[in-house]
Amino acid sequence: MSSFCPDVGGDLGGLFATNVPIILSATMISRFLLVPAVWSYAIVNYVVIVVGILGTYRLTRRFAVRHWIALGAAFAYCTSLSVFGLLGFGGMLYGALLLPTLAAIVGYTLDRLGHRSRWWVLGVAAWGLVLVSMLFADGYTFMMACLLTGSLVFFNSWGRWRRPSTWFSYVILFGVVAGSYVAYRSVVTNAGAWGEDSLDKFRAFGLDLSTLFVPSNQVWWAKLLGIGQDSSALWGDGSNSVYNMLGVLFVLLAIVGLICHARSVRREVVALAFAGTVALVFALGPALKFMTLFDPALSDAATSMPAGAGILELPTAVLFEKAPGFEYMRAIYRWVLVTRLAVVILAAICIETLLRRKRAGLAIVLAVLAVAEVSFNPVAVFNKNVENAQMIRSFDDDVTTPLAAALDTDERVIFVSGTAKSNDYLSVYLVPTINVRSWNIGNDKALRRARAGWSEEVDFLIARQPAGDELLDASLKTLTSGEADAIVVLDFDLRNSAKSWPPSESFIERGQEISDTYSADARFAVEEHEYFDVVTLSR
Repeated sequence: MSSFCPDVGGDLGGLFATNVPIILSATMISRFLLVPAVWSYAIVNYVVIVVGILGTYRLTRRFAVRHWIALGAAFAYCTSLSVFGLLGFGGMLYGALLLPTLAAIVGYTLDRLGHRSRWWVLGVAAWGLVLVSMLFADGYTFMMACLLTGSLVFFNSWGRWRRPSTWFSYVILFGVVAGSYVAYRSVVTNAGAWGEDSLDKFRAFGLDLSTLFVPSNQVWWAKLLGIGQDSSALWGDGSNSVYNMLGVLFVLLAIVGLICHARSVRREVVALAFAGTVALVFALGPALKFMTLFDPALSDAATSMPAGAGILELPTAVLFEKAPGFEYMRAIYRWVLVTRLAVVILAAICIETLLRRKRAGLAIVLAVLAVAEVSFNPVAVFNKNVENAQMIRSFDDDVTTPLAAALDTDERVIFVSGTAKSNDYLSVYLVPTINVRSWNIGNDKALRRARAGWSEEVDFLIARQPAGDELLDASLKTLTSGEADAIVVLDFDLRNSAKSWPPSESFIERGQEISDTYSADARFAVEEHEYFDVVTLSR
């Protein structure tokens, strides 16, 4: 299996290192069932959601709670803000949903080993299969899985050092992790070309503790009352602050559950609490923040936070510089996902405790209020999805269909929009849809790798703001050398316009200025369209 896509990114191709299980499964469904790619992708996601709910249910049942509480906890986690916030990240959503499933499998395997049952072999096989698929889907949740499963193995073995099964469980743990890594690197041989971010990025994207309890506009009642925290005022890009809320009530229930659990599940409770706590520390990043506002005097961008801008610099900074895997986890706040899983299950234990103590009314009220406190607005989400579907149809009518007609199959093109940023997400949608090849590419890690193979002219056209004679000279050299068959000038942005369509006037004006520059030079032929123009050499 190739680790890159040759149609995007240029000579080095687009890095094919994440979402692999989803892509392969969707491709097989599309080919064998003869359904559109969009449908097959949706089918895979629905299957993963169902597996995630069932896996979370099975994990919660291991903590001696009754069926309906476990089912409620499963839905509470799988529809939580942390998971909801990953809808735009297919591979990480896959991993987030399978994380509790993997924990349940590990628990099953450890039980079988302890009872000397031969079924431990089935557990190890499932453990390995799920873990390696999580790594190929997304590295973030693989790291989270290592923490969670390592905690389960460690606390299950504590005080049982003389048992052969104890040491065998460590052999399995390290063997499965190492095997997953070897399998990944045998396919993705170029992961080292991703590049690493500075600590300033980690500080910016680290968790602001206030976001655990102060609601954002993603929480239904905060949106309704107009009191949601303004994420744009904090460090980061917003995604690191709007989906973190654990809720005061949920956390209080979790603390009670940690104290009042059944003795028979104490080891797993402690393991879960330990993993959730450590994950919370990781999520903070290199700096402690609490309602720490972005200060333009300290940095030009909210996504780059210098040392000293937070309340306190934390000693964990060395992890993000030296520890394997951590150096690529720029969006470090996502570790809250493990904390949320721990909080939800511990809260479920609390509800079970109340029921056993004949406090059914109180248990039900607290459970409903806890879920309501941190829930998103499903009606708003549905309406937004409808709006997005309409936007995609409009984009296809305005751009995809006419662009396919304007270009020949398998032509190599460069999309130019005058944007100094080059993380061109929409190019990954356009290229396979209209059957061309492009130097442009989306995804920051894939971009870094692909950019190493770009000529100076290609890099200038894509990654800087082209204008004047420099634009014309770079374009002429690129077209005459055969690096590109055509240059497509866009009246929209390949990143921002993926979120909003039609494009803003500023994008349209910028594209028209570039097209006018080409039109004024007799060396180029410009074929004009409503939202793009195709530039080739004059014949």
